[in-house]
Amino acid sequence: ENTESTPERNREVTPLIVNVDCPEYSVTPENPYRYDANPPRPLDTIAATIEVPIRQHFTGQNILLRGIQSAHFDTSDRQQFIKEIVARGGDIFTVRSTDPTYDMHARRCDNYNGEEILTLLQAFHTYKPKCDELPLAPVDIWQVFAAESYEEIEYLHPRHKVSTRDRYKLRPGLSPQDALLAIVVVN
Repeated sequence: ENTESTPERNREVTPLIVNVDCPEYSVTPENPYRYDANPPRPLDTIAATIEVPIRQHFTGQNILLRGIQSAHFDTSDRQQFIKEIVARGGDIFTVRSTDPTYDMHARRCDNYNGEEILTLLQAFHTYKPKCDELPLAPVDIWQVFAAESYEEIEYLHPRHKVSTRDRYKLRPGLSPQDALLAIVVVN
């Protein structure tokens, strides 16, 4: 008889899905959040709005945050796209990475305190190279994963040539559906 325990998280429920209304998070043909906009539109109130449900449910926990822009995916029906994320346990790049050494890019938040969303929004809208991507699309789907379900992959950033730790691979024997804890949908 095999008495070894497996680190699986047996969860019979679907991930928490929260809709957040944030009318101030609007996009225009020009990126108003860029570092060189005159003046740049601040992202702090937008980040605070998005963080409310994440802080409410995950404060003090070790999580991975992955924000995506649904407009950059081949989908015309966002509700159907969210159903696909739930069924897969993540967006298409989370579960079908073209690089077999990792499954997704995400931000690890140990002992989550509710301050990471602003940094992630700035990475998308304020700083290069992402701020140069036009048309601008909001980061409108935020996935929350159980950090213990993923292994952190350290690598040398190809452009900056510094050691980076924002890639994650699902631990063997675990299911991405069980690792996905919540989805926060903006607007």
